[in-house]
This record gives sequence, C-alpha cells and structure tokens, in this order.
Amino acid sequence: MKIRLVHNGVFTPIEDINDTLTPPDNGFYWIDADVDDLAVLQPLFGLHDLAVEDCLSEEEQRPKLEIYENQYFLVINSIRFDDEEIFLRAVNIFLGRDYLITVTRQKINELRSVKPVLWEQEVNRADRFLYHLVDIVVDNYFTVGDRIEARIESLEEDILMHTKKSHLTEIIGLRSEILWLKKSARSAAGAHCHLE
Repeated sequence: MKIRLVHNGVFTPIEDINDTLTPPDNGFYWIDADVDDLAVLQPLFGLHDLAVEDCLSEEEQRPKLEIYENQYFLVINSIRFDDEEIFLRAVNIFLGRDYLITVTRQKINELRSVKPVLWEQEVNRADRFLYHLVDIVVDNYFTVGDRIEARIESLEEDILMHTKKSHLTEIIGLRSEILWLKKSARSAAGAHCHLE
C-alpha cells in the first residue's frame, strides 16, 4: 500500500496509515492499495461491505457509481490490448472528502499516467484527481480502438496479397472486439460525464 499526501499536485509519502485519519490542512490523501489491504482500510475509513465485496470479486465488473453515506464508490475498467486480445482490469475507487483510495489486483498504467497531470494541473482535491483518472482511462479505450482498427487494416492488406482463411477469422474476431469496445467505452464515458 502506498500512501501519499497530494498538495497542489505534489506527492509527499506518508508512512503511517493512521495519519490519514486526520484531514490535512491542504490537499488530500491518495491511498493506492491492493485487495489484501482492504482488511486494514475497511474499518479505518468505514468502507461499505458491498463495495468491499465488489473489490474482492474476481468477476468482471461493469463501470458503476455507488453513493454511500460518507463516500462514493466507483468501478472503472482499465483496458489493454495485447496479442490480439482485450483485457479489462478493474480500478475500484473510494472517494471521501479528504481522501481517494484506489484498489486494484494488477498494476494499472493509468495510475502512473495520471501523476504528471496532477502535478501540471496542481490538483489539490480528491474529486479533481478522480476526474483526471477517469479521463485518462476513457481516453485509453479510444487508443485501443485505434490499434485494433490498424490491425484490421493490416490484415485486410495481407489478405489481398495472400488470402488465408485464418486472416478472415482474425478480422471477424477483431471486428467483434471493436463492437464490444465501443459498447464498453460508452459505459465508461457515461460514468465520466457524471463526474463533470
């Protein structure tokens, strides 16, 4: 678990999780955790049982926003396209007044990509961090879509030169991935619109 005080986009490491129980004079706390850390985080921050259950679930989660008494819970899916296959990885987010907790099972590139944006924008509030993170995740869907379309074009050119049944099968598979991607991007974009 990494704990940071974020003040005007500058990160200061925090060693003791109990320090986050006192609201900072300026800025907010970002706690970047994995699912094993929930046993410590749930009682400290009063994380809702159903939200924790969603974090622990190994099933693919649809993007969603849940509103609880003292916090919001958001699930967004980071997307990767490797070896002709799309992979989704859940980013579970708890947003409180003075903190943002990200809970993931794997490394999420967007969590690293957001850091320079926070510094450049001098982000001082957890909700602005959330906005920028979701923006980067949604933008990545379009990047993946462009990569898939480029692969389809390459296969179509290859078919013209050397027709193979495997090319047609791959194109059909990639086209179905594009349709699925567009549907997923609409869901993620909908969650992003609620944050604006």
